[in-house]
Amino acid sequence: MDLADASTGEEDNSGTSTMLWVMLLAGVLAAGAFVILKQLESKAESEKDLVSIEEQERMLAESSGDSPEEQSWDMPVLDGSGSSSEEVVEGSGISPEDLAKCPGWDEATIQSYLDQGWTIDQLAEYYAEQLE
Repeated sequence: MDLADASTGEEDNSGTSTMLWVMLLAGVLAAGAFVILKQLESKAESEKDLVSIEEQERMLAESSGDSPEEQSWDMPVLDGSGSSSEEVVEGSGISPEDLAKCPGWDEATIQSYLDQGWTIDQLAEYYAEQLE
């Protein structure tokens, strides 16, 4: 007992100060991780928006580049009916009333569809669907 050192007992606060430093370090690390994750999230959102804008621009460019003359219409005529005599006049081509049903298309375009088996009524209906 004579050789033993006296302990400080309740006066020793090294454990408390160590725990305080550990908690402060953990708080700083958590705040840093939060800031980094928020930055990554905002970068990902901006890139996602950029990709969607680029995709929209590409789709617009593709759709605006396709005119009815350039497109290949391989759709079958489902009712199997041909052109009637009042829809196509052999001597003069397509009547002005038929041309008025599809105002954006010229006579050659409409004639090419008629040659594929489309009727004027089918073309007018399809034209209206495309405008929608």
